[in-house]
Amino acid sequence: EKGNTELFFKYVSNELKNNEDTIIEPIFNIDGVQFLYVKKNTLYFVVNAIQNISPSFTLGLLTRITEVIRDYCGVLNEESIRRNFSLVYELVDEIIDFGYIQTTSTFKLKHLVYDDPIEVNPSHSTWLVPEVVKRKLKTKNSTDRPIFVSYETERDKQINEIYVDLIESLIIVLSPTGDIIRADINGKLVMKSYLKGQPELRIGLNEDLVIINEDNNNNNNNNNNYGSKSIVVDDINFHEIVNTTNFQMGRSLNFYPPAGQITVFNYRINTQTFPIPFKIFPTVDEISNGRADFNIRLSPCFPEDNYATSIIITLPVPETIESVSFNMKTEEMNEIGIFAEYRKREHVIVWNIDRIDSGEETILKAKLNWDSNEIISNLRAQSGPININFEIPMYLSSNMKIKYLKLFERSNDYNPARWIRYITQAASYICRV
Repeated sequence: EKGNTELFFKYVSNELKNNEDTIIEPIFNIDGVQFLYVKKNTLYFVVNAIQNISPSFTLGLLTRITEVIRDYCGVLNEESIRRNFSLVYELVDEIIDFGYIQTTSTFKLKHLVYDDPIEVNPSHSTWLVPEVVKRKLKTKNSTDRPIFVSYETERDKQINEIYVDLIESLIIVLSPTGDIIRADINGKLVMKSYLKGQPELRIGLNEDLVIINEDNNNNNNNNNNYGSKSIVVDDINFHEIVNTTNFQMGRSLNFYPPAGQITVFNYRINTQTFPIPFKIFPTVDEISNGRADFNIRLSPCFPEDNYATSIIITLPVPETIESVSFNMKTEEMNEIGIFAEYRKREHVIVWNIDRIDSGEETILKAKLNWDSNEIISNLRAQSGPININFEIPMYLSSNMKIKYLKLFERSNDYNPARWIRYITQAASYICRV
C-alpha cells in the first residue's frame, strides 16, 4: 500500500539522517506492520505484511528477485530499474501470482516475459566487484548485458561465453606492530553464463585442497597433518545444481550451468595461516598540546607481478580535532594518484589511492590540530582503528586456483570463450592504533 511505502521511507530516512553508515535491521515492525527488506546497490527491495511470515524465506525470495532482475536488465541500479520498469513489473508479476511463488528460474521466465530490456550505460554498473581495473583483464562491462533479448544482432548471436570469478574477502585484524591478531578468508566462486545450448561444465580445483569438515570422523584433523603447500579450508558449501561425486577424490565439480549468474560454491578459511597482502604500521608523535603528527606506513606483501587498486584508508580521530593538514599539496598528491581529506563531521581522515604496486611502500602523514585548551589525555587510545579497503586483481591469498574449466557438448566444434578472474578484496581489514 502507498501508506506503507511512505512509512518505510520515513523510517529509513530518519535512521540515516544523522549517520549515513547506520545499519538498519532487515526486519522491523511499525504500528503492527512488518517490513522485511534487502538492500542492493543503494536500492531497497521491500515486503510488508500484517501477519507473521517466514523471515528467511522472504529475504531469500527478495534476494533471488534482485538476481533475476539483474540477469534480465544486465545491471542492477536505479537507472536500469527506471528505464526497464515495465520489464521489472512483468518479472515480479510472473514470479509471484496471487501471492503464490511460481518460479524464480531465469531460464523458465524467458518464455513468460515479452518486454525487451533497455540497456543501461555500463559505466553505471556495479556488478560483482566494483572498480576492478580493466588493464590486462576482460572488462567487467562485458558481463553487464541482459541474458535474453528478442532482437539479437549478428554479434549477439555469436556470443557464446562464460565468466568465472573466484573472489576472496579478507577479515584481518593487525596490532600496531604489524602482528596478525585475526586472519579469516571468505571465498566464493561466482559464474555468469552466456552459453548457447546446455553444455555440461566441469571445473577442477587444487588437488592439494583439504576440507577439514569433509570427514568429521577423523579425530586427527589438525593443521599439523597437512603438507606445507596444502590449502586447508574449514568448510565449503555448494550450489544445489553442483554434482560433487568426483570432488572428494579428484577435486572436480560437474553441473549444467543455468543462464544468468549463480554462486557455485563458497568457502571459509580460518585455520590455516596465509600471507596477508598489506601490513600497516601507525605512529603517533604528540609534538605539543594542540598538535600531533600521525603517520601510517603501508607495506604491500603480495607478489611483485600484482598490484592493488581502489585503496581507501580511514582513520577515526577524537571529536576535539579541529583541523588536519597533510605533508603534500593537493596538486602533488593528485599527480601520484592520492587524495586526502578530513571529514570533520564524521571525525575521520580519509586517504584514497589509485594504485599501489608490489614493493611500493607508502607513507601517509597527517598533522592534527586542536584547541590547546582542550586536553587529549591519550591521542593514540582515542584514535582508530585504521581501516583499509582495496582490491587486488589476479591474486588470491589462499592460493586457490581453477586448474581447468571444460565444457562438453554434442557438437564437436563447440568452443565457447572462457573468462576467469581472481580477486582479493577487503571485507574488514583493520589495524589497531
